Amino acid sequence: MGRYEIRRRGLEVSETYFDLMRLSFDEEAVQQKAEAINWMFARRPAGHPTGPFFLTLEREGKVIGGTIVVADTVWLGGEERPAFLPIGNHVHPDHRGRGLRLLKKMSRLADHGVSMGLPNDRSFGVHRRFDASVSRPRTTRFRSYLPGALLAARRPTLSFLSPLVNAVSQASNALVNLIRPRLRQGESIEEIETFGPEFDIFWELARANHDFLCARSADRMNWRYVDAPFSRYTVDVLRYDGAIKGVVVARVADRKGHLVGEISDILCVEHDPRDYALLLGAAGDRFADAGAAFSEFAFIGDDALDAAGRRTGFWFPRDKRQVVAYGLGSRDAKAVPRFIDNMHFLRGDHDEDY
Repeated sequence: MGRYEIRRRGLEVSETYFDLMRLSFDEEAVQQKAEAINWMFARRPAGHPTGPFFLTLEREGKVIGGTIVVADTVWLGGEERPAFLPIGNHVHPDHRGRGLRLLKKMSRLADHGVSMGLPNDRSFGVHRRFDASVSRPRTTRFRSYLPGALLAARRPTLSFLSPLVNAVSQASNALVNLIRPRLRQGESIEEIETFGPEFDIFWELARANHDFLCARSADRMNWRYVDAPFSRYTVDVLRYDGAIKGVVVARVADRKGHLVGEISDILCVEHDPRDYALLLGAAGDRFADAGAAFSEFAFIGDDALDAAGRRTGFWFPRDKRQVVAYGLGSRDAKAVPRFIDNMHFLRGDHDEDY
């Protein structure tokens, strides 16, 4: 029997990784990752000890499993720390039992920093066995716009009800427009195309009021939402007397022939439900104008996010997945469990888009 090894590799093993992925996923999912791989490897945050890499499971020199580890930065307890974001753990079916080695390695990727991810149900229990810190369950709230098309597609025999279902949804959205907050004097919402120096000023103010979240510097936001090759995002900022006090990032995706609005990111300087609601309302208007059937707002965060969702028509909550995180080295190992209950985590902080 050959010996199993865990190694760090670069882009030279990407095609082998995609072949492993094909054993469990359809070609569309594989091509989606392939389109994003060079982008994931393009950024190495300042001061990061490794940059992005493949963590591979190998036997006799052959790659039989692998995980992409994206290099990022988190704000943790008042300071920036290097982050390692494992994405897509794939192991050949003949060696699945050995794949636990890859998961265990997530807690030992470096001698400092944070390793964190949003695992599926199967691997979540394994991370718990390895003493990962666990966040609160992610809340996903839904808002409907034209649900009749979904009803007709899923239940063709009930398609005659589509006009009535759409009418009820339109009445609900009319109510939302009555109760949602309005801009006050000095406030404005405007679209931006890139993140510049003024956004770094906003980030410094916002992070001071948060304990645990992925960095939102201008450099990181440009990489994540402007340079991404796989999707087009819209970015709206909330201003007060010209200064940025909040941001929301959204996109409209095609899911099996139906347009779905997605809140990819949202952050405000203050924990104010009204500020978050103003931004969610602006994104909701975009989704309606685009003809979305429904929209999703998935988050881990404080009560302000939940209250803002209710005020803007995201009325159907569901709690499910949880972030697992490891502090690497004694310093971060103490900070992660201390602050994980105060985590601010959005869809754009992991790989659901790609």
